[in-house]
Amino acid sequence: MRYFCASLVALGVAACASAPTVPRQKLGEIEFRDYARPTQTPITYSVQTGRVFNPNLDMSVGTDGKVSGSVGSGMLQLLPSDKAPPPSTPGNVVQTWRCPAGGNVTLEVTSDGKWMSMSGYATTTNRVQIRMDAKLQLGTGPAWEEMRNNPALLAVAAAIAGVRGEPVNSDVPPLAQPASAR
Repeated sequence: MRYFCASLVALGVAACASAPTVPRQKLGEIEFRDYARPTQTPITYSVQTGRVFNPNLDMSVGTDGKVSGSVGSGMLQLLPSDKAPPPSTPGNVVQTWRCPAGGNVTLEVTSDGKWMSMSGYATTTNRVQIRMDAKLQLGTGPAWEEMRNNPALLAVAAAIAGVRGEPVNSDVPPLAQPASAR
């Protein structure tokens, strides 16, 4: 039995040592405040190339374009869909994502890159539904630029931070209508 355990540990160490690691550039941090409780302490996320994380969330974009990772005690996966609706304003970028555990999310980033709208929900492996219904004003800097390039990461991070609705006095254009099941 002792030899079996020692072999198992050695195999685990060898697997970790030989697993390729993806070097990710550190880009900075982003933070969110709940629109309903603006005086509450903001939720902060670290951003790397293709990844956003904090102690409660760790999501990344795979080489296959899928977004996956951990949310609390569950796992979440988002798959890109080719059934995105037309943008509400010409020049905006619209994406639709499907969650295998349940749900769809439609994201729209304005052509000037200053706002993102999200509508829908996703379900984690432990059956927690994450509502993604908000309009976000995007910041500046390398971390925010990465979020513009990967709006699904931004949507999950904002939803987990509790962002719902839209900020007061926003000039956000309306969200494109979510794609119907075609």
